[in-house]
Amino acid sequence: MEQNDSGRIESFDFNVESVTYGANGKLAIAGSNLTSSVWNGAVAVEGEANKFEVIQSDISSSTACWCGNYVITGHDDGSVKAWPTADVEGVPSTTTFREHYDVVSSVSSNSNTEFASASWDFKIKIWDLEGDRRSKVTLNGHYKPVNSIDLSPSSSVLVSTSRDNNLILWDARTNSPTSTVSLSYTPTTAVFSPLDSNSIAVAGQASTLNIYDLRSTQQQAFQLKTGHKDSVHVVRFSKGNKGIIATGGDDGKVLVYDLVGQKQVYSAQHTDFVRGLSWSIGGVLVSGSWDKTVRFHQIQS
Repeated sequence: MEQNDSGRIESFDFNVESVTYGANGKLAIAGSNLTSSVWNGAVAVEGEANKFEVIQSDISSSTACWCGNYVITGHDDGSVKAWPTADVEGVPSTTTFREHYDVVSSVSSNSNTEFASASWDFKIKIWDLEGDRRSKVTLNGHYKPVNSIDLSPSSSVLVSTSRDNNLILWDARTNSPTSTVSLSYTPTTAVFSPLDSNSIAVAGQASTLNIYDLRSTQQQAFQLKTGHKDSVHVVRFSKGNKGIIATGGDDGKVLVYDLVGQKQVYSAQHTDFVRGLSWSIGGVLVSGSWDKTVRFHQIQS
C-alpha cells in the first residue's frame, strides 16, 4: 500500500536548490532568491531544536554538499565556497575557490578534505580544503554544460552527466575518462548507491529511472518508468535500504520506489520544482523545492 505525505514542513524566504545531510547528522540547505531583479543566495544549517541558522550571500547558490564539517556550495558566478560550521575548530572564515567561468551546477565529496565541482563551462575540478585554493585535477571530457557529478562513497570513481547526453565515469585521481555511456536522452542526474558502490541511478528528461552496474556500464541493469509528468531532476538512494530510492521532479512530485518490487511506495507533492533530496541515517527523506519549503518525509521501508 502506498504511503502519502504527512510530515514536518519548514518554510524559507528563498527557493531551495539543495538539501544535504552530512556524516555529522546535520542538514544543510542552499538556495537562491530574486530581490529587486537581483539574484542572491542563502546557506542554512540545522542546529538545536530543529532551528536553522541562515547565512545570506550576495551570490545565488545552486548546489551544496558536506565535506567534513564544511558546507560546500556552488554559485552562478562560477565560484565555489567552503562554509565552516560551528564544529570547525576556531571557526575560520569562508574560503572561496575560483577557476570555473560559468555556473557551478554540482558539487560532491566523499571525504573530510577533498571535493569536486562541475560547471556549465564543461569542466569538472577536484579540490582540497587544505590546499592553496587551486584545483588538484581538471577533468575534461564533456563538450556541453555538466549537469551533475557524484563521487563514489568507497573509491575515487566519479560519475558525471551533461547536456551532451553522455554519462562519464572517471578516476578522480587522473584527468581521463574510464568509461563513457551515450544516452538517448539528456541526463540531469546520476548518483551512486551509498550501500552498493557498483549501482548507479540515472534520470533526466525522459522521466525514467535507469539503474546501471558499474562493472558493466554499457548494459543497463533495468529501467523503471516513474510517475513523474516532467523531467526528473534529482535522485537519491536510501542510506538504510539499498532497494529504496527517491526521485524529485519538475512536476513538484517526490516519489519513492522499491527497486526489488519495481513499484512506487510513497508520494508527496510540492507546488514548484523539486531541486533537492537527501536521506538521513535514520531513514527520513528530506525534499527541497522552489516553493520555498523543505519537507520531512517518514518512509516505512
